[in-house]
Amino acid sequence: MYKMFIWSPIFLAALTTGFYLLVSNLFPSMNYLGDDIPASSAICIFPSSIVLGYLFIGMTAWIYDSLRRRGMIIDEENILNLNDTIN
Repeated sequence: MYKMFIWSPIFLAALTTGFYLLVSNLFPSMNYLGDDIPASSAICIFPSSIVLGYLFIGMTAWIYDSLRRRGMIIDEENILNLNDTIN
C-alpha cells in the first residue's frame, strides 16, 4: 500500500499532462496556454501535479500516524499478531 502512495503523484502528473496534451490537440479552442503546449506541460502541469500530490500524501500520512499514536487506529497486522500470540 505504501508503494502505491509513493508512486501515485507521479501517475497523477503523467495522466494530467497526457490528458491536457490530448485535449489541447483535439480541441484547440480550449487551449489556454497558447502555442507553448509542450513547454507549459513540462514546466507547469507535470511539476505542480507532483508537488500537490506529495503534499496531500504527506498530510494523509501525518494524520494517519497521529491517529495511530493516539490509539484510534490499529494496524490490521498488529491485531493478527496479537491473536496469534493469544491462541
